[in-house]
Amino acid sequence: MKISSRSQNAGSTGLVLVVVLGALAVLVTVGVLILRNAKITITMGPGGMAVAAAPRQNVVAPKPDDTAAIDALIAQYAATHDKDAGLKLGKLLDDQKVSKEVGAKILNAIWKDNLVVRKSYAVGKAPILCIKSPEVKAGSGYSWRSGDALLDGQPCRTTRVTMTTRGVTVHKLDWIPDRPGMHKLVYPHECRLMDSKGGDTYEANIDFTADLNIVEPEKAEQVKFVSGKEIDRKMKASLVFSNASPLFSYASSTQNGVKRTIRGGASIDCKEPPVSYVCRMVFRDRKGNERPFDGCEVALAGERNTINVPIGSLKGLEPGSYRGTLVLTADKDAAQGNPMIESAWEGSLEFPMTFEFEVEKVKGE
Repeated sequence: MKISSRSQNAGSTGLVLVVVLGALAVLVTVGVLILRNAKITITMGPGGMAVAAAPRQNVVAPKPDDTAAIDALIAQYAATHDKDAGLKLGKLLDDQKVSKEVGAKILNAIWKDNLVVRKSYAVGKAPILCIKSPEVKAGSGYSWRSGDALLDGQPCRTTRVTMTTRGVTVHKLDWIPDRPGMHKLVYPHECRLMDSKGGDTYEANIDFTADLNIVEPEKAEQVKFVSGKEIDRKMKASLVFSNASPLFSYASSTQNGVKRTIRGGASIDCKEPPVSYVCRMVFRDRKGNERPFDGCEVALAGERNTINVPIGSLKGLEPGSYRGTLVLTADKDAAQGNPMIESAWEGSLEFPMTFEFEVEKVKGE
């Protein structure tokens, strides 16, 4: 399943954030991501990877035994990524009436073009690649298990990069190229479609393939960083901060008999920014002390999603109330590493932010 350069456009611990607003309770599951030759499960949630099926009451798909019509539909989607064809393929998967073999063919068609690599990579740096979630939504979500990549036929391990991007996982090859040249990459995955109860319905073995072009550093594809009065204004308007009152929101976890509670969740709604933004975040208190959040965050150009500020990742918190500033600063190295990004904003943002941190011993522990 070969893809070409920019149309190569495509554990960790699960985090559960419970937001209570008045009588409304919303459970957000961002997912379980287990690295390196392990299973990755992605479920749906605000700001997470939207992989659940959209309503298809009015979609008319081919009959499950009409092999010729289904093959034509698969070929149409593979060639054009036609939205109507995608809806029909999703309905076939949802109805669960096609054979396992046909289901596997459909999964291959909707996944195969979702590997993204750069047009060229620099000598001396490990190549980074992305895998996008399919545009076709079906069942209650997809799960997959990645094997070792093959580089020119030889095993090459990969490491998942902590870079929060809606519907995208980022992977780094454990390989540092020492000279220019072309290299053949094959990245095998076992993909499964889950039903509403978490069981598997269809599965397929998918080999993502790409040609990696290694060049001298000065010739490698570079992200274009932009700023200026007009683009700054548009970016600030498209990244909207929300800091919920400590009275109405919380995130908590219990470990070794100690319950840690954070009240006052924060998020940034990304409303189709004109260019992408890759940033690191820190919390600066009123004394000027800064605490960094884990990882980096990504807002892709033209897309809508929500970045949930990971307050729980702050180190060294003592119980009490915190008032200060959330500071976002462009991370140029991370932007350069993400092949989904061709241009990015190099600006910074600051938002006033408050939260409370509580610690208590759990009885009986």
